[in-house]
Amino acid sequence: MGARERRPRPVTPPLQARHLMVTVPKRLGPDACLSHVRAEFDNDHVHLVLVVDRAGRLVTAIERADLGPGLDAASPASGYGRLEGRTVTSTTPLLAITRLLGSTGRRLAVVDDRGHLVGLVCLKRSRRGFCDDDGVRARAQERGRPVPAPLPRELTPLSPEEWREALMSTVEDGARESQMP
Repeated sequence: MGARERRPRPVTPPLQARHLMVTVPKRLGPDACLSHVRAEFDNDHVHLVLVVDRAGRLVTAIERADLGPGLDAASPASGYGRLEGRTVTSTTPLLAITRLLGSTGRRLAVVDDRGHLVGLVCLKRSRRGFCDDDGVRARAQERGRPVPAPLPRELTPLSPEEWREALMSTVEDGARESQMP
């Protein structure tokens, strides 16, 4: 191959929610009430409280703004929050995730095609990366809190090289898309 010829780079799929999500998100069960939700929000790292049914399907995703003053603490948590705009699938591309998060959002629940919770996309406070399971575990241990059990995961994490390739592909896709009329 001559000095000017370049080998085509292999096509790498863009980063998806499954590559970015934590699999140990805090979640509340079907019997949770608003007092449990408010207790979760006492931790400033919690931005989205996830409520699942007994089968692990996501029932609702609650943000602080969903809880106004004067609500009955004994009310079922399942009656508050919403799923629309707060969930993605494991194959949702990074570009779509960043659009959904906008300039202020930091959390999106990840569900499978049957609505089961499989993870949480958690944008760091700096907005320069995503939380990972090791960081979540370390913070829980540091604060003397229990670490939630991992959610079932049939997805294999990317190697560092696969991450780099997928990230470059995602950045290139975003640049191309931003140049479109």
